[in-house]
Amino acid sequence: MRRGIIKRLARFFILVTFIFAGRAVLADASVTFLRLSDLQYLYQQAEVSKKITLKDNYEWRVGLAGESYEEQTNKDVGTSANIDLKLTKLLSENFYFKFEGSFGYSSGNTQLAISEFYSNSFFNPNELTLNLDLYEHIVLSAGNINQGFLNAPLLISSGRSFPGFKQKIFTNYKKHEFGLIGQQTVPTSKAFNIDRQDKEAVPSFYTATIFSDFSFSSPVSQLPTAKLNWTTNLSYFAYNDLPNVVAQDGRLYGHLFVDGTEAEAQFLYEFAGYLVNTQLELIDENNYSLGVRGYWADNVEAKTNDRLESIQYFATKNINNLILDVSFENFFKDSEASPAIYSASSYGRNNRKGRVYGAGIEFTKLKFRIEGRYYDIDTIVANSAVQGKRDSYYLGLETLYVEF
Repeated sequence: MRRGIIKRLARFFILVTFIFAGRAVLADASVTFLRLSDLQYLYQQAEVSKKITLKDNYEWRVGLAGESYEEQTNKDVGTSANIDLKLTKLLSENFYFKFEGSFGYSSGNTQLAISEFYSNSFFNPNELTLNLDLYEHIVLSAGNINQGFLNAPLLISSGRSFPGFKQKIFTNYKKHEFGLIGQQTVPTSKAFNIDRQDKEAVPSFYTATIFSDFSFSSPVSQLPTAKLNWTTNLSYFAYNDLPNVVAQDGRLYGHLFVDGTEAEAQFLYEFAGYLVNTQLELIDENNYSLGVRGYWADNVEAKTNDRLESIQYFATKNINNLILDVSFENFFKDSEASPAIYSASSYGRNNRKGRVYGAGIEFTKLKFRIEGRYYDIDTIVANSAVQGKRDSYYLGLETLYVEF
């Protein structure tokens, strides 16, 4: 087992120029923190079903991205640059430290600052945890827990991480995996902090997830080299005692409020409910893949406007040293389905419906990838002077992870 950092120069640095225009939304720079790997969750199975390999690991990559959007009177054109790190360090045989994060900046001509993260953040930790692996079937984690394992950006962005605890219990049977994941966290209002007024309770965010991951070789006789992967997750989620600052820009994000409470920024309903997430993918290694994934969630605390859903189709094709991919997603999110501030800003927050078109190309020998996306988004109910028709463009380039 390797000890210490292997000093090796990465093979490739990147240059890219972005020229684009478009229409879209609220000036929100948070999408620049998500980058390609977080946006293209379409080809990847949920993190909950990935087995942990206990070894020292140090990887990095660099990336550039640009975006343009406009909505009503609000516009933004911006770029971002970052260095991403992924580190795993064994402290003992079953005890390890894990870090995923980025160093970088974003800039733009923002008119209305409504941002999931600070737009000029230099350091953004995506995960920072201490982990204990017990009996090869139990993993206990404490620290800054990344929320990407829920794999539902309309519910909560993969760029979010909350301080708290997570427990994973799982077992394997042949090529299949089953298990449970629970977490108890404190949802932060911004990237690092909880902003509360006097005497407000400390908020909490709980989830409990049952997951399964099935893998079948040669699903039909006509496809002898193919395999079929099927991942399904069922989660319960609950927010408690969210501070007023989480709701203060709620009308701009698409929330509804009780008459007379706008100054106090109170939500109309609490947030707790269920999330169902499934993905089916046919893979012929080094040739192609075809898949469909979808998720649905319902806020059982709300009497109306309480659901969100997404269905996505995707395909990849290997051609010599290139990997080409395309995707199409159709989504819907009611105004009270979940707290808007925590969901991925690229979808326009709450009270939204629309489509996302994506395409990318990966140069396997050169070890970098280019991806573009177009978001065609509209409102469900016209309830805001800010929300309206939104067209958004995203273009990004990044190297693949390499060890150092």
